[in-house]
Amino acid sequence: MLRDLLLCALVVSTGMLTLLAKPQGGNLAANDAPTVEQCRADGTAWEKINLAANDANQEIARAHLGDSLSKFEGAAHYWKRFSFSEISRRSYEMCECAKLDTQNEKKYLFDAVYLEGEANNRYMNFLNRHSLWNEFVAEDAQGKR
Repeated sequence: MLRDLLLCALVVSTGMLTLLAKPQGGNLAANDAPTVEQCRADGTAWEKINLAANDANQEIARAHLGDSLSKFEGAAHYWKRFSFSEISRRSYEMCECAKLDTQNEKKYLFDAVYLEGEANNRYMNFLNRHSLWNEFVAEDAQGKR
């Protein structure tokens, strides 16, 4: 139930159901599917980075990470180094991990939602950089969806 609600929120927040269905470039091959061990390692690492990257979560991150927070102080820019395709792949991996390792489902879905938020920021930045936001809003108001 929680998984369905979070996946729904994920789709609504980005409007990009295709990112949940497959990463850009196609589905992961069977031999590329994550293992529980890989899921847990990636999920733990990304969760720490995601918490530290969000200024509103600095206090939570400090409690969670303790003295190791300083190495993540620049985490707000951490995800900027990755391409959109890599962000999409990692988000997809976390969704797959939620199915594979249900014991840690909430953590993986949190990470997937955070990654989709980064992708959403990139859409918005693109629209703004190319002065397409007003055109998008006008077409949406006309019912062009």
